Amino acid sequence: MAKVISCDEIEQGMILAQPILNKFGQILLPANVELQKKHSQLLKTWGINSVSIKGVEGEDKEMEISEEMRALIEDTLKLKILWQPTNSFEKELYQLAFLSEAKKRLHTAS
Repeated sequence: MAKVISCDEIEQGMILAQPILNKFGQILLPANVELQKKHSQLLKTWGINSVSIKGVEGEDKEMEISEEMRALIEDTLKLKILWQPTNSFEKELYQLAFLSEAKKRLHTAS
């Protein structure tokens, strides 16, 4: 499972889970690139503050989200996010919001 981290947290050998795009949708770094410490400053220069990295196998168990829970999360996000995702940036942002809300609800339930 992917994990979003600050560019300041980048460590040698981390693997990008998602490509990094600029504001024009151009790929700056493709998915599956092995990051190096020097990428941290380079990404910040491009205005990128966080990246999605692949998690260590076994670090996080896969979340199981029921259809009922999925519907509740969708309803919650409709109240918080007053727009529909139209491009890859917005779709990724929406997905991150969905996963964050799911983790909150699953953590509260346990």
